[in-house]
Amino acid sequence: EEPRNARSRRTREALLMATRELIEQDGFAGTTLAAIAERAGVSHRALYLHFSSRGELLAT
Repeated sequence: EEPRNARSRRTREALLMATRELIEQDGFAGTTLAAIAERAGVSHRALYLHFSSRGELLAT
């Protein structure tokens, strides 16, 4: 696997894990994209490169 692809996969996995953790902790309505990005340790831009909404994160 190329380094760029591996990094992208890790970022996506971190975002999905952060989403699950925050929804469990705060509920869907209390979970923001900013909080997800912060928990995952990525920028807002990186989040939007992978997902366009909370709904898309949940559907994944």
